Amino acid sequence: MKVNELARTVGVEPHVVRYYTRIGLLKPSRDPANNYKRFGHADAERLRFIRRARRLGLNLHDVEHLLWRTDRCCEGLQQRLIERLDENRRHIAELRAQQRRMEGVLRRWRACDGCPGGCGVTCPHVRAALDAEE
Repeated sequence: MKVNELARTVGVEPHVVRYYTRIGLLKPSRDPANNYKRFGHADAERLRFIRRARRLGLNLHDVEHLLWRTDRCCEGLQQRLIERLDENRRHIAELRAQQRRMEGVLRRWRACDGCPGGCGVTCPHVRAALDAEE
């Protein structure tokens, strides 16, 4: 299969196949007649694995580690999922705090008499909104 055929088979965009090839996650052979990259069924399975791992929340470094390390890969996957869960929890907490700050700014903004003019960096509403971030 060529790049476009592999992409169509797996249901990704061709640039994804090219990128994963460029960073070494896919290792196609070369067609001796024209030097085109050629992918086989094993490459399609590998690409499906990569896509499933990404949907699970693993980053490409994690995926690379799992693809090339055959010893204790289950243990490695379990540890990486634990780490990703911790990261997700921290990120969710940060997003909730940001959501509360944004809602507070909007509540204060709606309670005022409208725009006092001087919009931009001198606007008290804009300054209050940005100060809420600190």
